[in-house]
Amino acid sequence: MQGDSVAKLEKSQEAYQSNVIGVVVDNYEDPTSVGYNINEADHPMPVALSGRVLVNVTDENGSIQVGDPITTSSTAGYGMKSTQVGMIIGHALSALPSGTGQIMVFVNTSWYAGNVLQSDGSSTLATSTVVVAPMETASASLPTFDSFGLALRGSVWNGSEAEAVQMILQNVVDDQDHYRLSIRNTSEAEVAYITNEGTMRIAGDMVMGGRLYPSDRGTPQTDKYIYYDGSAGAGGDFMRTNAKGWSTGSYDFAEMFPSGETLTSGDLVVFSGSGESVQRATGTDGEQLAGIVSTRPGFLAGENAKGAYPIALAGRVPTKVNRENGAIAVGDPLTASSTPGEAMKMTQAGQVVGYALEAYAGTESDNLILTYVNVGYWSGGPQTITIVENRASEAPTSGTQNYTALNMSGNIFMATNSILSIGRLEGVGALWSIESDGTIKTEGSLKTVTTSYQGTKVETVAVTSPESVITLTGTATLVDGRAEVRFEDVVPEFNDVISAIAPIRVIVTPSGPVSLYVSEKDQNHFIVERWVGSADVEFDWMVTGYRKGYEPEEGLEGTEGLEGLQDLGEGETSDPLVTSDLSDSSTPSEDELEVEEGLEGVEGVEDLEEELEEPASPESPDEPLIDSATPAEGDVPVEPAVIVIEPSSTQP
Repeated sequence: MQGDSVAKLEKSQEAYQSNVIGVVVDNYEDPTSVGYNINEADHPMPVALSGRVLVNVTDENGSIQVGDPITTSSTAGYGMKSTQVGMIIGHALSALPSGTGQIMVFVNTSWYAGNVLQSDGSSTLATSTVVVAPMETASASLPTFDSFGLALRGSVWNGSEAEAVQMILQNVVDDQDHYRLSIRNTSEAEVAYITNEGTMRIAGDMVMGGRLYPSDRGTPQTDKYIYYDGSAGAGGDFMRTNAKGWSTGSYDFAEMFPSGETLTSGDLVVFSGSGESVQRATGTDGEQLAGIVSTRPGFLAGENAKGAYPIALAGRVPTKVNRENGAIAVGDPLTASSTPGEAMKMTQAGQVVGYALEAYAGTESDNLILTYVNVGYWSGGPQTITIVENRASEAPTSGTQNYTALNMSGNIFMATNSILSIGRLEGVGALWSIESDGTIKTEGSLKTVTTSYQGTKVETVAVTSPESVITLTGTATLVDGRAEVRFEDVVPEFNDVISAIAPIRVIVTPSGPVSLYVSEKDQNHFIVERWVGSADVEFDWMVTGYRKGYEPEEGLEGTEGLEGLQDLGEGETSDPLVTSDLSDSSTPSEDELEVEEGLEGVEGVEDLEEELEEPASPESPDEPLIDSATPAEGDVPVEPAVIVIEPSSTQP
């Protein structure tokens, strides 16, 4: 019959028991009770599910005050004050100062959050540790379980309906020693995590608003950091550090170069003649050495493009060598051999890729030796010449010693003295020269060496031009759509060294999306105006003028009144505007009259007269070289050299 099978109830047995449902009351015959058809052998008792009822309680959790939540205690069938999250029977309607007894309780079985969740008026606050439980308890057969996830869910309109998107925090457990806090997106893909050892991984980009402080060999520190300097100017757009600099366990400086060949570390390479591409050296005449394929660069520049290789340009790098020119000793210069990609010892003048830092006899386990890369030219070493007599560095006993030739097999030490009246200097193979007019010619690069803030020597290469020009740069601001830049206000000497007759070039670059143009320019100033609008805007500018005396011929054509100057640069001086002292009262020479005639009709010639100079008389190339210095105490001694002296017919 209906009611034959009912749930059997029992007294509560432990504190905070989660399956509590009510309180037994002694009113079985009360007509307000519901339920029947229970055998007397099963001890039927009414259970209060709601309302006021007397409850057995203890002071296990302290004295009970009116209003306190009541839960199960560790005493079977007794309640106590609840002080943590869990199920409660109801709330006390009377107090229990101590001991055990009965109090009136309003029964309303429910879940109680205690003081864990509170509100500050605008947000819900968690005032205790919140634990997201594991999915199950691990066992020998199932050793790991992840936690449940904490989903932070949002909503997005996908064009036709609302769609939920979420980020989930979850503890993912691999084993006892490896677990991580995982962050997953809506598609359950792991986008980031932090392991129990503190390792962090991010699947995408990391953007930092502050500095990056790397550890000091594993120990956290907050003094040295890495940052990006995006400021304007030549020193901007660089990664920087406030430490003394960067250092690695490698030694060479390399740059990425493309190659049509498959190269390997240690290969000696040359420029292939096709742009910047390189290839293995073969020792063929005309090859230009580029460097060595780096094994592990300490500094690497350039793009990591397909088919590109790191070419060591300076520093120490392992290099492939052979015995084509004999065994290699430490310090030997190295050049390309006939075996592609391998270097050999140099025995005659020519291109050098660097110098051996290790010996190689051919019996080693491999053919790699450490090389100091220094691409350049080697003169072939000391040359033995027949000895006549070496008296070149001696002080003359009387008069002047003249030599038609001086061949040295060693160095010349001047002991801080000067070499004077040189007509011309020329390097080995005519790769460079200094002309008598002061012009420097080189097939290499003009370099400036600057000491950095870290105390290192940094080489920079000069920018060259087919024209003799002087450049001035700066920054200015348009006010009411107009700005004037006068060179005297920037560098007063600029308009004194540029040509007064050749045109100047002006380039302006605004710091914003505006259109600017140069409305006026000459050798003293220029004016920049805004095409549309009048708001203030900053701009960078660069002015280039021809060096005074080095104007192109076409720069003079069409200049009013300057027709007479066209032929002035064909004399002994390179200055196209040369005249004698205009204040000289002596009779002018034909040359002076020619200059004056050329200046007739030149507008503003008075301003040019101050800039015109007579050419300095060149020193005679036949002027004898006189060494008048006598050896002083502390002078560096000159080692004996093997020389040839060819006496001239005028030598005393």
